[in-house]
Amino acid sequence: MSAALLEFTDVVRHFADPSMMPGRRRVARALDGVGLRIAPGESVGLVGESGCGKSTLARLALLLDAPTSGRIAFAGRDVGGFDAAARAEFRRRVQAVFQDPTSSLSPRMRLQEIIAEPLRAQGVRAAARLDAAVAEALTAVGLATDMARRYPHELSGGQRQRVAIARAIVARPDLVILDEPISSLDVSVRAQILNLLAELKAARGTAYLFIAHDLLAVASLADRIAVMYLGRIVEEGDAQAVSAAPLHPYTRLLFASAAMEDGAAASEGEPPSAYAPPSGCRFHPRCPLAQARCANEVPLLREVGGRRVACHFVPAGHGL
Repeated sequence: MSAALLEFTDVVRHFADPSMMPGRRRVARALDGVGLRIAPGESVGLVGESGCGKSTLARLALLLDAPTSGRIAFAGRDVGGFDAAARAEFRRRVQAVFQDPTSSLSPRMRLQEIIAEPLRAQGVRAAARLDAAVAEALTAVGLATDMARRYPHELSGGQRQRVAIARAIVARPDLVILDEPISSLDVSVRAQILNLLAELKAARGTAYLFIAHDLLAVASLADRIAVMYLGRIVEEGDAQAVSAAPLHPYTRLLFASAAMEDGAAASEGEPPSAYAPPSGCRFHPRCPLAQARCANEVPLLREVGGRRVACHFVPAGHGL
């Protein structure tokens, strides 16, 4: 196993409900003991329904928030001990692409300024170098270099997301956090953006953390998939293996939901609140296989057929 570029070890992130009086505030268990690793050049998909903790994990991965407990390491170093210089280096090596390109791109800046921004933040001032880097990034994402003079409102949604990707790759980072990068796009454009991301990964060797609720889209790009439910990872393994034969009941639910034309849930009920997660296995109120043990005993992630699964009723070497 190669050394990790980014690694979460037993990471917990809890939030107090700000609407309640201090001392009486409920606590949302956004992340509860998450372990995840991304190797250099690897694409890891993180999937789950809204509210499962995906975006919280993305904020922690970008150092926009700090864990309640646990350890996050980048290139072998604990990020909690980063000084100003280490944080600046981290910002160079880790970039992000967000869900909505319209809100993530300044309407007052031309594309030239938007894409060059990461380089200027690193102290690059030479106009010729900035111009060349912007032109290279625009070409890499399939846009004409003369578009650098345009503003975001002059572009289509797909073109704006290509600009967001260009900004993320212009400094040649080691890791790009993709937080729902296709969910706001038209269906016809989503495949184009997924193909672009795959091409960039192959050409540049960039690692991805691809966060989405659409398991089928993630499976097309990721080397490995981690499935999260209510702040915990319930299944993790090779993307093709998880896609071909999901083992955890929740992973099967996600695949079934993705396959339904109307996107309806494949089982009864909605996810419980993170403020009051169920005891034992958090999925047991919705699980067709649930037994008394599931309500009382937390299933640990264990090796099953070459992947990790948190379910009491997945025998080694067998599906459900």
